[in-house]
Amino acid sequence: MDSDWSLWANGSHGDDHPSRNDRVPRVMHIITVVLFLVTFALGVLGNGLVLWVTAFRMRRTVNTVWYFSLAMADFPFTLLLPLSAAYQVLGTHWPFGLAMCKLTSGLSVLTMFASVLTLVAISVDRCVVVVFPVWSQNRRGPGLAVLACALVWFLSIVLSLPTFLYRDTFQEDNNTICFTNFLTAKEEASLELIEDEDEEAWAAIDALMASRFFWFSLSRILGGFVIPFTVIGVSYAILCLRLRHHRLASRPGGSKPFRIMAAVVTAFLVCWLPYHAILLTEICLPVGEPLPLALELATPLASGLAALNSCLNPLLYVWVGRHFRFRL
Repeated sequence: MDSDWSLWANGSHGDDHPSRNDRVPRVMHIITVVLFLVTFALGVLGNGLVLWVTAFRMRRTVNTVWYFSLAMADFPFTLLLPLSAAYQVLGTHWPFGLAMCKLTSGLSVLTMFASVLTLVAISVDRCVVVVFPVWSQNRRGPGLAVLACALVWFLSIVLSLPTFLYRDTFQEDNNTICFTNFLTAKEEASLELIEDEDEEAWAAIDALMASRFFWFSLSRILGGFVIPFTVIGVSYAILCLRLRHHRLASRPGGSKPFRIMAAVVTAFLVCWLPYHAILLTEICLPVGEPLPLALELATPLASGLAALNSCLNPLLYVWVGRHFRFRL
């Protein structure tokens, strides 16, 4: 996961620039590095296999389109994790420059949204197949899935644009921090013209940064967790009720779909809830007030746990399929 996902590296939304956070013990960074590297190894291997199998070993179907889109989102997401691990090892020092700061952060957010929204598309598709079987048999095809994936990636690009715009670097002593700067270069230059005693002007700057931080974070919480999880949960709830109504669960092996559905929803919730709960807490704090120490300590682990979801997806969505394993 890119440094953009570590909230403690972003600095307080009331500060002009971030500072290194010495409140987080070194051991927390080490644990996060281990999570990043494990996710990197499993995610690159798992998603790489999914891309290879769906592209070259299986005929194109609706499901292979979903799996390919999901792996395309998760693969670069996990591929960037060594940079985040290096950032942690170096004590939140970013030696890779401004361009890589913007690129890695923006791509991480882009692929996160693409991954989450693809999961939404998969859950809705499976619900539609069961609830509207006749329509699905006549109209559901790879072409429609490709259009849905194109919409997913378009929305992901739009939602990730603020990260590309606001990501910046700041030099503090011999340490370079990659952080989210909610002031443009022109606005930062204008700060030099403001007198220290001009409390009204500084209050306006704080309000501007707080507003941008709020909408920036809220769009991530809603678009990256609340709305997707609601749709996924409702879709699988409808699907489970429909399957139980047809007594499929009582057939031999019929409980397997329910176990898979429960695993999908549970993995999504467990991996992403801590991260977004911390982010929600941060946007509710008064301007300039730091996170409580307990949440600050938990933030690196929440980032690592969120990244872990990208290496679980191949297991939950593809490797459970006998046909996919046969094609390996």
